[in-house]
Amino acid sequence: MDGGRGWLHLEVTRNDGADGADYLDVDLCSQEHAAEWLQRPLPEPVVETPFVMTRRDRLVGAGVGLLFGLAAALAVLGLWTAVRFIVDLL
Repeated sequence: MDGGRGWLHLEVTRNDGADGADYLDVDLCSQEHAAEWLQRPLPEPVVETPFVMTRRDRLVGAGVGLLFGLAAALAVLGLWTAVRFIVDLL
């Protein structure tokens, strides 16, 4: 609309006690919309599932590590070859 200048940014903090604080960030187009949104019950907190590393994740990580190691080895070999070439020219 107007590049976002007329929008309202609303931050709501909810403390459920044992679970800690839950933060909601909402962008609303007008004060009327914000008042309407605040009259309704807050949405339920999002429950994030913990990330579990699988065997495939470990294999991909090892493969990426090997590729970086190969790239580093080739860079050192190229630098060594360039230095030897320059020294042989002198």
